[in-house]
Amino acid sequence: MASLPVFPLKCTDGRPEAIDLNSELMAAHADNDALRNDLCITLGKIGQTLAAAGDRAGALDLHRETLAMRRALAARDPENTGWHGDVTWSLARISDLQHQLGQASAGSEL
Repeated sequence: MASLPVFPLKCTDGRPEAIDLNSELMAAHADNDALRNDLCITLGKIGQTLAAAGDRAGALDLHRETLAMRRALAARDPENTGWHGDVTWSLARISDLQHQLGQASAGSEL
């Protein structure tokens, strides 16, 4: 399997700047589901980057944060099959990372 290129993330207090910018936007527009979904996408991409760089624990934390937001989005709009699919994607990423970290039996913590 080919390795993914890893790009440096600009961080403030240990969190990538993109997360902080999206979080600020979301706070200013709390009812905007599209912005919340954008933050989920950002968190997922940064999580994948962290995992590729070897920070699986950090990636797991971001994917768990994403899962909570995606579950909330899916609950707010039960007819949106895309958001339900995103919940499944997050669950799969978390399961993969738990397995890589030797936490395969921790699935009940999802």
